Amino acid sequence: MNSYEPRILIGCVEQALTDGYDPLLPPISVSLNGTLAKWRGKMQILDLRINDPGLRNYRAAFEDTLAKANALGIEPIVTLPELGLIVYDAPPETDQPSFVKTPPAKQIPLRGVPCFKSYYLAVPRTVTDPDAYHTLQVEDCLPILEMALKYKVRKIIVPVSEPGLFLDPIAADEFRSKFKELIAGFRGKGFTFHLRTGGLSKDLFSKIAKETGCFMALNVGMAHLERVNIEELYNMFADQISVLLLHQVLPGIDKWYSRKEEMAKALRYYLKFREDFSDEIKLGFQQANESIFNRLNSLYREYADAYRNNYFNLGLFQSGDINMVPLLKMIKKDLEKGKEKCLILETVPNIKNAEYLGRYVIGDSLPRAF
Repeated sequence: MNSYEPRILIGCVEQALTDGYDPLLPPISVSLNGTLAKWRGKMQILDLRINDPGLRNYRAAFEDTLAKANALGIEPIVTLPELGLIVYDAPPETDQPSFVKTPPAKQIPLRGVPCFKSYYLAVPRTVTDPDAYHTLQVEDCLPILEMALKYKVRKIIVPVSEPGLFLDPIAADEFRSKFKELIAGFRGKGFTFHLRTGGLSKDLFSKIAKETGCFMALNVGMAHLERVNIEELYNMFADQISVLLLHQVLPGIDKWYSRKEEMAKALRYYLKFREDFSDEIKLGFQQANESIFNRLNSLYREYADAYRNNYFNLGLFQSGDINMVPLLKMIKKDLEKGKEKCLILETVPNIKNAEYLGRYVIGDSLPRAF
């Protein structure tokens, strides 16, 4: 039996502090699957995703979560903004809409139409829909790092891009320049920075790691969508990978982009119809033509269907397309050597996921209670 205490931290994701909206449905956020206190003792880390560039709208919610995590002995990891939220009005409600069909239970509630816009430090010039992406500025990230420093956060995850959308040379230079500017004021303050895979080439990571001493946050699902050999990638950068995001996906990066395109199209139709019939809609159900409200609700339900996530962030035990066992065995060997690994379950949190990890990573040689 080894004399050291193995350092393995298992955690889940929080990304619904922006008015309770999660970019995925079903939601993977801890707050939408019970209170943070419910998961005390079942997880050791929390991936807190700050989907609020510049902390302009939801600072209090993020600070409250950081304080609660510290009080519960859960170590927070902060992920810099990848998304920004816009919420449009849902169809008007009424006491007597007999002609309006109630959406099935699986659909999002009529409490607004959420739309998450993509934010990255650099956006490739090759994107087909530039309006769907926003360039994140260093100034948008500094208040987040100051907040993280206040609550003694150790690890910062920096999203680079999305699966399959690799940075071109111009975007790569922009990202390198911004990243170096971003971390310059926080050297020696206890942070380690982890570039998240997804549009991150091996060469670009190697170059930035050599220049800055940063690490890699390996998103296994995104790597699989990019047809990367996950075990080979892990073996290549094992000493620089202490954070892994684990989830199943179904094959086909086309499904990733198809969902984004369907959401964008459904939202565009919904907003156009609202604009075209805004005067009639303001009259209310009693006076306006019923067909207008039938159509408006139909368009709303179409957006809700597009919003639903059927292909990504499935639980580790569910039937995705990845055989996690070889990777988990490699992680176990590194743990036995005394290395630290943070395993973030990027799925709907539940005990089965922890049991799966326990079977292949913890084992008899690394006793650990969940």
